[in-house]
Amino acid sequence: MGGGRIVAKMEPLSVSMGNPIAYDAYPKGVYEEKKEKHRIGIGLSLKFAEIIEPKAEYVREIEFTRLEPVITTAGLGKSEPTWDFRDRAAFNLKYVNALYIIMKTPIKSEGIKINYFSYAQIHTKWGGIIPATARTLRGEETYEIRF
Repeated sequence: MGGGRIVAKMEPLSVSMGNPIAYDAYPKGVYEEKKEKHRIGIGLSLKFAEIIEPKAEYVREIEFTRLEPVITTAGLGKSEPTWDFRDRAAFNLKYVNALYIIMKTPIKSEGIKINYFSYAQIHTKWGGIIPATARTLRGEETYEIRF
């Protein structure tokens, strides 16, 4: 198990302008269905409990589906939208090969500057955690978009 995070920091090219904000993002929330089974029982004392040992008079197994987040997004309405990836989500998801931001900027804005940062935690089979960041030879990914 491990996870990753990508952060987009948006700033105006003009010093006097306000920061652009993330109006929306894609993917915003991707969830995975996990099926689970639990055995419940009613004992002689008429208390409900999850079954560990078969000491109940009535036992029933229930199956339900739980949604676990695979990709979550934060920072909408702010200048730093963030995507969090659980486990190997970035590698296992079909048709998700790009991240999109719909942003809102002041009307007279000349453009924006975007810096991307990425972080990851890699869990080893020996129980250790290795923190990692992606860096280019220049140090970080910076893009300028002029309107």
